[in-house]
Amino acid sequence: MGVLDVKSALRWDDEAQQKLKRVPVFVRAMVRQRVEEYARDSRKEVVTVGDVDAARRAFFSGSNKEKLMEMDDPDAPPVGLIRRLEGEVRARGTVEGPLYTVQACGGLAGCPRAQIDVRSLRDDLLRVVEESGLPDAMEARIKGPVLSHHKFRIAVAGCPNSCAEPQIKDFGVVGQARPERGVGQCAQCLECEATCKEDAVHVEEDGPVFDREMCLNCGDCGGACATGAIQVKHGHKILVGGRLGRRARLAETLVEFTDAEGVRRALQAVIELFKEEGRGGERFGVMLDRIGLDRLKERL
Repeated sequence: MGVLDVKSALRWDDEAQQKLKRVPVFVRAMVRQRVEEYARDSRKEVVTVGDVDAARRAFFSGSNKEKLMEMDDPDAPPVGLIRRLEGEVRARGTVEGPLYTVQACGGLAGCPRAQIDVRSLRDDLLRVVEESGLPDAMEARIKGPVLSHHKFRIAVAGCPNSCAEPQIKDFGVVGQARPERGVGQCAQCLECEATCKEDAVHVEEDGPVFDREMCLNCGDCGGACATGAIQVKHGHKILVGGRLGRRARLAETLVEFTDAEGVRRALQAVIELFKEEGRGGERFGVMLDRIGLDRLKERL
C-alpha cells in the first residue's frame, strides 16, 4: 500500500488539527501522512502540535533561508514540506514508459477540486497504452535514437484548473462538473453568482441560468447552492494533439463530455489511428495537422 493510500489511524488533538487546516488542501492529505509517520516512529498515540512542528523540521527541504524562516517563525506555513510533497505528488502521479508518459494531477493526493476518480482513470489509460502495442509500433518507425519528444504523452486533470497540463499533451482528460437545474427551489440568495469566477451563472426569476460559453464546468456554483436548485453532473472532457516545441499547438477538444468508458474508447481510437497514420517520429498533433481531426472523430 503506497503512502497516498494509507488511511489515518491516529487521533489528532484540536491544536494539531487547526495547524493542519492551514496547509493547502491539495497536499494536506500527504502532510497528514508524513506527520503520522513521524508520530508512529516516536510511538505516539495522539498527534500534537509538537509532532506537527517536529515532522515539519524533519521533512522540509529548500534553501537555508527557508529553513531559517521556518525555525524562527513556528507559525509559518511549512513551505519546504509543501514543496517536497508537491514534488512527490508529481512523481507518484507520473508513469514513464519507453515511449509514453501517463501523468495525473494532485487528485491522487486527495485534492478536493478533483471532479473524477483521477487514480482509477490514470491506471485504466495506462493499461490501454500497455495493451495497445503503441510503443512497439512507434519504435519500429523511428529512425535513430528514441528521444524525449518522441514519447506519446497523456495527462489526467481532475478539474478545469488542469494542473497536469492536458492542453499540451497528445491525449488529455479534464474532469468536469457540469451544472444543471436541480429539483430544489431557488432561494434567490445569489450565492452561485458570487461563487462563479467566470460570470457563467445568473439567477433569474425562476432560478439559475447557465452561460455554456463561459462555464468551465468546475462545479463551484453547485457547491454553493444550499437548496438543490443546482446539481452537477460529473464527466470528462477529452483534448487531443497538444504539444510544445518549435511549433507549439494547444490541444483541440475531441469530446466535450463523456464517462470513463468513453475516455477509454477514445484513447483506443487515438492509438489505432496513430499506429496506422503516424510517420517516423512525428508527434500525434503533427499527424492531426496533416490528416485532420475529422479523421479521428469518424472512429468514435
